[in-house]
Amino acid sequence: MVATLGRLRRALASASFAAISVAHAAGTLDPTFANGATTLTGLRYLSLAVSPDQRIAVAGTGWGGSAAQVKLGAVAIFDNAGQGMVLGSTSVALPPDTYNHSADAVAFDPLGRVVVSGARLMNSPGAFTVRLRTDGQPSATYRNGAPGVVPPSLLGSALALAIDRKSRIVIGGSTAFYGGGTQLSSSGQPVIARLTADGANDLSFGSGGQVVLASPGVVHALAVDERGGIVFAFGASETTILMRLSEDGTIDTEFGDGGQSVVPKAVAAAGGTRGQMLVIAQRTDSSAGNRLLRFVDGRPDPTFGDGGAAVLPREYWTVTAAEDGSAFVGTVERAEGQRNMLRILRLRHDGRIDTTYGTDGEALVAFALPHPSGGSSYPSLAVDAQGRLLVTASRFDGYPYPTAQIQHVTVMLYRFTADAPDMPATRTAIEYRHASFDHYFVTADTDEIAKLDAGAFEDWTRTGESFTVQLRASGATMPVCRFFSGNTFAPRSSHFYTPYADECDTVDAGSAWDFEKLAFFLTLPTGAGKGNGTCATGAIPLYRAFNAMQGGAPNHRYTTRAATLDAMIASGWIMEGEANTRVFACVPQ
Repeated sequence: MVATLGRLRRALASASFAAISVAHAAGTLDPTFANGATTLTGLRYLSLAVSPDQRIAVAGTGWGGSAAQVKLGAVAIFDNAGQGMVLGSTSVALPPDTYNHSADAVAFDPLGRVVVSGARLMNSPGAFTVRLRTDGQPSATYRNGAPGVVPPSLLGSALALAIDRKSRIVIGGSTAFYGGGTQLSSSGQPVIARLTADGANDLSFGSGGQVVLASPGVVHALAVDERGGIVFAFGASETTILMRLSEDGTIDTEFGDGGQSVVPKAVAAAGGTRGQMLVIAQRTDSSAGNRLLRFVDGRPDPTFGDGGAAVLPREYWTVTAAEDGSAFVGTVERAEGQRNMLRILRLRHDGRIDTTYGTDGEALVAFALPHPSGGSSYPSLAVDAQGRLLVTASRFDGYPYPTAQIQHVTVMLYRFTADAPDMPATRTAIEYRHASFDHYFVTADTDEIAKLDAGAFEDWTRTGESFTVQLRASGATMPVCRFFSGNTFAPRSSHFYTPYADECDTVDAGSAWDFEKLAFFLTLPTGAGKGNGTCATGAIPLYRAFNAMQGGAPNHRYTTRAATLDAMIASGWIMEGEANTRVFACVPQ
């Protein structure tokens, strides 16, 4: 039955694309990536995120004139090769007003949409969030399409951001107005807020969707564990405190020592993939370097380093965690001449330094500074689904105090190779038909194909049709949202695919379809939306037909054959594509 096929998706919905291709030595600059070649300019205090389909988002705050003047927050999206995607290499301002707001944290939600949090520092100051569709446009289904200050106005800043397993948005910050390196309030209290997937305050969490702590400080790192608990780090002076909230926002008193862990001389923290917390702290003795600590349930992890702490050979200032339990730390140091050196260290899951990574255990990148008195920011780090490290930092001209002018800021983006081989660029999507229901289903997942071919799902057989899909974000390709109807049209059910950002957004906001995953990538027709969209050289049209609810349940067929589309139209199906060319999307030839 078709409903049985629906159960398969639950096991595969979170599966990442398989990787079968050429491997490169881990810790070297990825030769398939445009390392350091971005033309993104003007942003500092960067935040970095990587989607499961390997698109990259960089958010930051533009400055001009005095170093104390925040101008605007912005975000840019890059494809798997490091090229500007959708928005081009330039960034888009967030929110769409003029000046004096920051973009302090960025994340991808399960549908591949970009969520950004920051602070308005003038004109009704307070934290704000905004969500962009996969085409870079504001999501009309999020807060009615308009970014806004998170109500109520207890949250003055939003420096940490995560999306939980239910697509809820978790924000950490402070009651103080702070963003883009500028602090307008002398002190504040830590705040954790949680929003629903559509941007409303989650009233099942804390008080009105927020939890405010009595201690001073600001939340600068957080992670969501498998149970929906929120582990976070907040700082005051030179001390970082770790705590955990239960899913309903109550303080977990079994975490750490009576509900918290205190880490003196901490300089950076990052949430792990399973609710752990990584903290970089200065050494307690006079030795050079600092330490990386890993906490599980608020206690030092005895399986990591020496009793939960790994000694680092120098002072690293940023940290991130990978899915396999390894960790990366990074810093920037002055090198010979008018250059700076980016340094990256990888630690294994047990806290030992990975001496096989990079050169003698350290990945290095030297870059020139635009002015003798110029400088660069500490790097922001993120790890993609293949274990490759993404690093972004900004370099700038600088002039000494008291003028404090910062000019010619350029954002650099690098990707380092991992142990795993690269994923293939394309795969074949196979079409199946359910004879009893006259429904069609297409999949590029090798596990699904194997089970369908083995007869694990009754009545499904190959039609003999197939087409090539892309597995990497590249140029004008768009991620394809895959939805399942569940019991909405029982006893029948169906899958629905779309690469169109507005359609994905709208279907997800409704109740008839459940989002499963991003299935693959398709290219939109050149000039789409005007009736005459066509495919570029090297690509062929993909057509979509709708069954007009024949049999009482929707179904769509995707084909590259014009004759097949004609036959479906003759059977009462409706063409869904460009009015004149009939093109729905484009696939590799």
